[in-house]
Amino acid sequence: MFLGANWTYTGLFNLRRLVADEDFHSLVRSQGTQRTRLGDDIESRFWLSYRPYESRNVAREWFLGPVLTWIHSGNDRIAGVTQNESGGDVLLTGVTTYVGLRPGMHVWLGMDWDVAHSSGAQFMPVRRHVSFGITQQFRLHH
Repeated sequence: MFLGANWTYTGLFNLRRLVADEDFHSLVRSQGTQRTRLGDDIESRFWLSYRPYESRNVAREWFLGPVLTWIHSGNDRIAGVTQNESGGDVLLTGVTTYVGLRPGMHVWLGMDWDVAHSSGAQFMPVRRHVSFGITQQFRLHH
């Protein structure tokens, strides 16, 4: 089961172009084949961005800023036995940029690097993370 929530606050510290974003999601896993169950995951990503460019009609805009991500992975279970130290925590930091191509459409690129992580014998943390995509906002009419 996947659960997620996010929010955006524009005008942080009364600066119209300063934006704070939080994305939180959790992945709760069920038992798979051969009585194997991977650990549950929780991820929290905080992005503080500045908008150095914004056209008058907001058709084009550019956001840039640092990002901080915390990921928690639970221990795995194989044949009903918990695999100690297979889960752990990792803290990533990096930078993300969004560019508006037209109203409601953005392309984005983000890069994160591991700055701290658990040192469990079986834990394999994310060391670096690159993400990119296209976001299109739209309205559903009744």
